[in-house]
Amino acid sequence: MKKAFSFLAAALLLSGISLYAEKQTKCPVKNKPVSGNNVVEKDGKKIAVCCNGCVGKVKKNFAKYVKKLEKQGIDLSAK
Repeated sequence: MKKAFSFLAAALLLSGISLYAEKQTKCPVKNKPVSGNNVVEKDGKKIAVCCNGCVGKVKKNFAKYVKKLEKQGIDLSAK
């Protein structure tokens, strides 16, 4: 059992998945609060932003913002 848990923990760490993923509350562009009204969705991931101006920035470089938020432990799964 101990080996199975160690394997699972290692797999989660390597894949970048967190058991305690945080909910996104700040815009990755301007670091302002998000309301959920402005969202960019792609490849099963959803990024909330603070305003329409940030929507275009995230669309242009979606992968950059995904990486930034996932590094912070933010859950981006489109639920």
